[in-house]
Amino acid sequence: MPAKFLLPALLLSSLALAVETPAPSAVSDPNRTVQGTSRAEFRETLHARADPALPAYARAMEVSGTLTVMGTDTMADLMNIWIGEFTRLHPQIAFHLEAKGSLTGAAPLAEDRTDLATFSREMFPHEVELFKAKHGYAPLAFRVALGAYRAPDRTGISVFFVNKANPITRLSLAQLAAIYSASPGRTPITTWGQLGLTGEWADREIEPVGIAMPDGTANFIRHFVCGDTEFTGRLKAERAGLPVKASVRILADIAKNPGAIGYVTLLYENPGTKPVAVAATEDGPAYAGTFDEVATARYPLTRFVYLYANRAPGKPLPPKIEAFLRYVLSLEGQRGVEREGLFLPLPPRLLEPELLKLN
Repeated sequence: MPAKFLLPALLLSSLALAVETPAPSAVSDPNRTVQGTSRAEFRETLHARADPALPAYARAMEVSGTLTVMGTDTMADLMNIWIGEFTRLHPQIAFHLEAKGSLTGAAPLAEDRTDLATFSREMFPHEVELFKAKHGYAPLAFRVALGAYRAPDRTGISVFFVNKANPITRLSLAQLAAIYSASPGRTPITTWGQLGLTGEWADREIEPVGIAMPDGTANFIRHFVCGDTEFTGRLKAERAGLPVKASVRILADIAKNPGAIGYVTLLYENPGTKPVAVAATEDGPAYAGTFDEVATARYPLTRFVYLYANRAPGKPLPPKIEAFLRYVLSLEGQRGVEREGLFLPLPPRLLEPELLKLN
């Protein structure tokens, strides 16, 4: 997603390939991207490779029947790659894939009309509650790939921006939570002076900007930054959608308002703004959201895409579902992510906990 980062060709781990190509000529478009193109003309040039240390897929069981998968359209290309390779290894299995949008996955999963649901975001709270009302327990989420970096129409990272004149350079997740959430047990941060700024900034009000719920990115910030608490009433919430994308409008809000802060994708830029590095803890390292940091998932606001399954506590998954998930969470499966080219493969340290969910 949008960014002005032109990075070295290899990750520190030697797993990611990042090559930037010349941008096409600029177009007069309010949604002009960092490449100077329209959204339709944008071509991602930063790609990551699957770590060869990931576990290879072992065909431990023969599976047959039909596996139904419903959900988001943005994972359709990736699902078709996985389905093609898995059916080559297991010719007795067939798939029924419906990729119509993330809003079409929750109800079929709750109603046992699909074996797996694809989500390019975390489930909304009401979707989880729908499932729990039917089954008495929550659906089981598997992180199956990292989100994209800045590609349009893919789940991508969120980076916090402030006005270019703002001296702040880094914020922790706890500080962002105190700015954006309305938790009763948390002391709100409402001025830049509370974050250590002095002079004319000491009493300047912090004016948070974001995307209105329901929205996948807003839900991610609500969940991972705010700790599943509601947004503050001081939030200026931009509605997602066209003709001018929410990220473009948020950047414009920040450029006009010295006290503003907002989260956007890296597909767009505004010369009146600047990104702020984010630290997971108060004293920990802060990351700016470079491609290297995202592809290795060191950036605290790296996103994921998911397969959700219905598994009762203490019960195994049906063999055909388990076998497919083991394939997805293997070196071969993550090489499929590499082939898709927009989502990013899971690093080994993040893939291992997903595999353990199958035990």
